[in-house]
Amino acid sequence: AGRNAATARELEREHRRDGVGLAVLAFALILIVSLWFGAAGPIGRGLAVGIRAVIGIGGSLLRNAELAAAAHLLRQAPQPASRGRLLVGTVTLTISVLGLFDLWAASPSTADGRAHAGGIIGSAVGGPLARGVSAGLAVPLLLLVGAFGSLVVTATPLPVLLGYLRELFTGRAERA
Repeated sequence: AGRNAATARELEREHRRDGVGLAVLAFALILIVSLWFGAAGPIGRGLAVGIRAVIGIGGSLLRNAELAAAAHLLRQAPQPASRGRLLVGTVTLTISVLGLFDLWAASPSTADGRAHAGGIIGSAVGGPLARGVSAGLAVPLLLLVGAFGSLVVTATPLPVLLGYLRELFTGRAERA
């Protein structure tokens, strides 16, 4: 112990990755207990209030995303080249979903209303978009942003997706 204790930099990369995966899993468990049951103590209460203020009911999706991220970190080899793609895709998908939650709740203006909609982020996206182009047009625009985010996260170009759909509905692959 003491002077001979290992630092995080001295740990093997696999152990550091496992540590990050387990930390994400621990955070997901705290989220589940605090958001579902309101039983994670004062830290969990503060976390739940903060999450609901920022992303509203998106917190329900966050705990699932955290569990998926923990499983990915614990099972997959790192892919540093895909981090930028995952970040861009996740951000656009998140903006789309939170904006749609805000529109679904009729763009509430109170803190309690935003906590049950898309939070501050959803309010910053959904409300101004609906005022600028109407809610009827804001929904398909946000769905397009979400579709783009999904394509980026899954690294699927649009022509490939269209080929999959063509094959699914016609039962035959396109010939090259």
